[in-house]
Amino acid sequence: MLKSVSGIDSFDKAPNVLLMFGEEDFLREEAYDQLINKLITPEIAAFDFEVLDGNEVSAEELVERAGAFPMMAERRTVSVRHFDKIAGGRGGKKSDKNSPLSKFLARPPQSLFLILQASVPSLNGVSAELRNAKQKAKGQKKLKNARFPWNLIVENGEWIEFRKPYDRELPSWVAKRVKSFGAKIEPEACELLLTQTGASLRALAAEVDKVLTYVGEKREITRDDIAAITGASKTWNVFELQKAIGRGDAVAALRIMERMVTMARQELMIITMLARYFTILWKLGDAQRLSRDKYQLAGAVGISPFFVPDYLDALNVFPPASVENALRALAEAEMRLKSTPEDPLIVLQNALVRILENRI
Repeated sequence: MLKSVSGIDSFDKAPNVLLMFGEEDFLREEAYDQLINKLITPEIAAFDFEVLDGNEVSAEELVERAGAFPMMAERRTVSVRHFDKIAGGRGGKKSDKNSPLSKFLARPPQSLFLILQASVPSLNGVSAELRNAKQKAKGQKKLKNARFPWNLIVENGEWIEFRKPYDRELPSWVAKRVKSFGAKIEPEACELLLTQTGASLRALAAEVDKVLTYVGEKREITRDDIAAITGASKTWNVFELQKAIGRGDAVAALRIMERMVTMARQELMIITMLARYFTILWKLGDAQRLSRDKYQLAGAVGISPFFVPDYLDALNVFPPASVENALRALAEAEMRLKSTPEDPLIVLQNALVRILENRI
C-alpha cells in the first residue's frame, strides 16, 4: 500500500501496477493529475502514454496494448479509467484462469507502469482499518479475501485508497489545504466556510481557491473574508443561528432564521447544518465522559478546539434528551419541506420553537 503518490517522482520509483480506488473521487482525481504532471512529459505523452476506458476496451485489448514495448521512454505508461468495468472487475471469484488478466497481473512487464482507477466497494475502508490497531486484523482479512482481479493487484502491485473524510476531519482538511498555499485560516472562518459550503471536498477546494484569490497577498483568512466570498451575511447566517440556539436565545434565533429564509431561501441548508450542530452536541456529550481536555474533545467530534467551550456551554442548555428531540424535529421538518407545499419559513419556525421549548 502507498500512502500517497508524492513519493513517485520518477519511473524508477513507480510500481508496475498502481490501483487507485476509494469513495472520494476528488482526492483520487487530484492525486492522479499530480502523478501524471510529474512523470509524463510531452515527448512521453506522444509515444509512451496511453489512456484507456474500461467502458470501451476488453480485458484482451488492455493486455495487448499494455504489453507493448516503450518507444522513447524507459517505461510505457498506460492509464485505465473505470477498470472495474472490464471483464472480471465484479470480483466474483478468487481466480479466473481463463481471463487474460490472470497471467498479466500476476507478472506485469517490468517496462510497464499501469495505473488503474476503479470502484472497489469490497475494499472500501481498508486503509483506515490497517492503520487502526483494533481493526488491523479486519483490514488484513479484507485484503486476504479480495476477489479476482483485486487479489492479484494487491499481491503484485501497489494501491492507494482515497476514502471520504469523516465530518470531524473536515476542519483539519480545510486548514491543511489553505496551509499548502502558504496561508492560514482562522477557526471561525473555517467553520463558516464549512457551514456555507457543506462536506463536498470538491466544493470546499473550489471555495478555498476563490478565497485565496480574493485575499491576494494577505496570509491569514478571516471570517469576514469567507462571508464576502460565499455571499454569507455577517449577521444572518447559519453560524450565528447556531450560536443563538446554543445560548437558548429564541428571539435572536427566530430573527436570523427568518432573514435567511426570506432573503436567500436557505431552508434545506439550515436543516442540514443544524442537524450537524446537534449531532456534534450528541457526540460531545459522550466524549466528555472520557475526557475534559478540549483538544481531545475537538478531535473526537470534528471541530476546532477554539469552539469546544461554546459547544460545552450549549450542552448546559441542551441535555441528551433535548438534543434527541432537536434531531427528531429537524428530521420531521426536512420531510415536510420535501413532501408538502407548506411555507418553508413556517415549517422551520415550528421546528425551532419545538427545539427551544424542550431545552433546560
